Amino acid sequence: MEKVQRVNRVENSLTTKELERMLPEINLIGDHDIGVETARTFLDWCPDYFWEIPSSGSGKYHPPDERGEHGNLLHTKRVFLAYEQLARSYTEQHLITADEYHCGQAAALLHDMFKFGWPSSQNDATVPDHDVIAANVVLHKTDLPDEVSGAIAAHAGAWGEGPTPQTALQQLVHMADMTVTPSHYYSDVYEPCEELKELGVGATELRE
Repeated sequence: MEKVQRVNRVENSLTTKELERMLPEINLIGDHDIGVETARTFLDWCPDYFWEIPSSGSGKYHPPDERGEHGNLLHTKRVFLAYEQLARSYTEQHLITADEYHCGQAAALLHDMFKFGWPSSQNDATVPDHDVIAANVVLHKTDLPDEVSGAIAAHAGAWGEGPTPQTALQQLVHMADMTVTPSHYYSDVYEPCEELKELGVGATELRE
């Protein structure tokens, strides 16, 4: 991962090395500028809680292995994997362009960055407007393309406070999120960190 200049916006302890260890998927983003700016977004804006919290604050939703510590990280990696699998069909059908594909990769990684809301709010569960919070940060505080914030805003579909998906890219990111959310779902992930390996999560390769 290219070293990026860091400007602290949200108090966190994240380093470039640690980001790459936890989310090596950033290195798979096919557009160099989008990849660098996605990394910078995590370094400047990602709350520390992102890496530790469960994906389901209530414990009622998402697969069981996502309902404990590091569940949000595991969910994010699964969404990215599902996105990669679904995007092959969308690109082959010419429903999205190559540029949109790269924007979707960034959106898949950033979509739940504020799952429990702004850090100072100290919430202990998912906030209904987490889609809007993350989308606004990306739109107004980063140099990522508008397609990234649009896909993040719509990722929860009818269950979020953001808009329902209006474009093929937004629908694709939404469906990737929906694919991995059922309680019966399981998949290994791309290059799991040690914390996820301890949960029993295995490694899988992304198919070309």
